[in-house]
Amino acid sequence: MMNTSILIQGAGLYVYALLAANTLVLYGGLLAILRLKALCDRQETLLERPQSRPPVTSGVRSAEIERTYSQSLLRIEKQLLDLRNDVAAQADSPLATPPGDRCLPLDNAVRMAKNGATADELARSCGLNAGEAQLVRTIHGMQCADAGSGE
Repeated sequence: MMNTSILIQGAGLYVYALLAANTLVLYGGLLAILRLKALCDRQETLLERPQSRPPVTSGVRSAEIERTYSQSLLRIEKQLLDLRNDVAAQADSPLATPPGDRCLPLDNAVRMAKNGATADELARSCGLNAGEAQLVRTIHGMQCADAGSGE
């Protein structure tokens, strides 16, 4: 009988230990769920809150930021003006491609050669190598010269 009571007592301790472990696991799970709920609530309030302006900085910092933006704006405006001047200068060039003309570089080179462009100008403007530019000038430049002398 003594052995049986020890076994029952040992089994009882085992059951109590198992119940205590289960209680701790359930308590830990409950804490994790509560933390997750609090995090979700915080995210919902952040999403529902209207977007606010960034915090106002000190007057010195604001002046520095404004000066930096002003300098950047002036630099960009100068670059824009330079680009406009470059475009205007290219548009005034007699060898310039008309704005609506979207032809191939070789077609542009032929047109330029007929207008009397040099091989160097053809190579630079149309992306041709020196041999190609000279060939286009020789073929199409001669046609203009022959057409002019034949009439």
